[in-house]
Amino acid sequence: MNLIYSTNQNINKNIQKDNTEKLQNNQQNLLVYTDRHKGNKISVRIEGFVGSDKDLKNLTKTIKMKCGVGGTSKNHIIIIQGNIREKVVIILEKMGFKYKKVGG
Repeated sequence: MNLIYSTNQNINKNIQKDNTEKLQNNQQNLLVYTDRHKGNKISVRIEGFVGSDKDLKNLTKTIKMKCGVGGTSKNHIIIIQGNIREKVVIILEKMGFKYKKVGG
């Protein structure tokens, strides 16, 4: 819902409520891909996370910090820079996530 203007003081509190319920880590089924981009750059893409945007950003931040690389999260997809799929899978496993490596 896109809101342009409202005189209601509590409108932001109603809009910002996130109704997405988070699954436990052991109930998540994540798909871990390796993508090749322009200039022969490689990144790791993680799809299938169920939870709020805040939980997604926290997971992204944890993975980036433990791997020492950059990355981003948007549209419930996490993108981590570098050819480090094995490191990412180990981190997800230690955190209790179920995962499946997809592709090469």
